[in-house]
Amino acid sequence: MTLTTEEHNEIVAGMIDDPVNFLATTIIRVGGDQDGTWNNKTPAAPRRFTLQEDKRHSGKARVLTEAIGVDASIVNGRLEAFYLPWASNRKLSLLLPPNSTAQLFFTAALTGCAVGFWRAPDSGAKVYHVNETGDGAAQNMQATLEKALTKTVGKDGKTKAVARSPGGIFNMKNYGWDDEAKLGGGEQRLGGSVFGVRRENAWQFFGQRLVINFRGRWDVKEVSPIG
Repeated sequence: MTLTTEEHNEIVAGMIDDPVNFLATTIIRVGGDQDGTWNNKTPAAPRRFTLQEDKRHSGKARVLTEAIGVDASIVNGRLEAFYLPWASNRKLSLLLPPNSTAQLFFTAALTGCAVGFWRAPDSGAKVYHVNETGDGAAQNMQATLEKALTKTVGKDGKTKAVARSPGGIFNMKNYGWDDEAKLGGGEQRLGGSVFGVRRENAWQFFGQRLVINFRGRWDVKEVSPIG
């Protein structure tokens, strides 16, 4: 059952008014499939999502997923948001504008990828979604993001790397695996999501640490600001 117009509006209001508490009880999973055709140079354009309740994966938290195959004539009740997918062994990026009708940003759920961002002087923000496989992947993704979150400046013929102001990274160290967690005799796997909210005239980002139990149910373990 897809959500109503009012329910979609409540999601936007909840994210903008109190993102930490809203995300503590609500999981939004959109996209998921990798996008090998993504062009980092394409100007950001918001997408429109129609969400539905996913009771199969809901635990203590409410899980909302994208309603696939919804009649295109159903335009009321859709949620407008920027979205950054992932692609295997690539660094995808998106430059979020300082002003837009869309006030939300989503990434695909994280089960190994890393996300980082820096804020632009005009109150926009650039977000990166990095995936790498193989030995040393976590360290390599961290290094890739750290490089992306710095800029080289020259002075008196010399160059140095300085941090873009301000930024943050959300990676496997933040959501990783919890070997100690047990539920019903099965280990819990930890995943994550990153959300952006344009509030108080600037983009703010939040990391959501998720617990995925052996029955495939998702719950929120922790929500915290990034950067």
